[in-house]
Amino acid sequence: MDQGEHAPIRNVYILAHRTGGNDKTVRTDASGRYAIEFPPDIYDVFISADGFAPPCRKVRIEPDGMMVFDATLNASLVRAQE
Repeated sequence: MDQGEHAPIRNVYILAHRTGGNDKTVRTDASGRYAIEFPPDIYDVFISADGFAPPCRKVRIEPDGMMVFDATLNASLVRAQE
């Protein structure tokens, strides 16, 4: 979700990384939604979209658990060189 516009963002790149495991990636749909299946573990989740500051968050997936991970992206500030 775009924090300033309060609107879903499509085509956001999501990367889930765990130490010693395979990375998983997905992109959001037109409604800003996505789903990734994970085995139980701790993951670093990186989110990136053009024009937004990329957040990163650590999440823990428990055995037989499901997690909802919502993220709000902030427009990044770009300064022109003088």
